[in-house]
Amino acid sequence: MIGCLLVIMFQSLMVIRNITLIIILRLLTGIPSSILVSTIPSYIAEIVPKNKIGVFAGIYHIFLPLGVTFGLYLGIFLPETQLIDEAGLE
Repeated sequence: MIGCLLVIMFQSLMVIRNITLIIILRLLTGIPSSILVSTIPSYIAEIVPKNKIGVFAGIYHIFLPLGVTFGLYLGIFLPETQLIDEAGLE
C-alpha cells in the first residue's frame, strides 16, 4: 500500500509546477522511503536462514543504489514530455 502511494505521489510530481507543493510532496515521499530503507534489512535478517543473511543483505544494498542510479540516468535521457505521455497523465 505504501508503494502505491509513493507511485501516485511521484507521478504527481512530474506535472506539478507549484514549488511549494513539490517540496511538500518530496517530504511526504521521502519520509516513508527512508523508513522502508531502514526496516528492510531487519526484515531480511528475520526471514532469511542464518547462514545466508549476509548474502541477501548485500544483494539488497547493491541493488538499491543501482536502481536509484538507473532511474536518474533514465530521467536524463528521456524527455519530460515522453515520460508524461507514457504515464498517461495528460
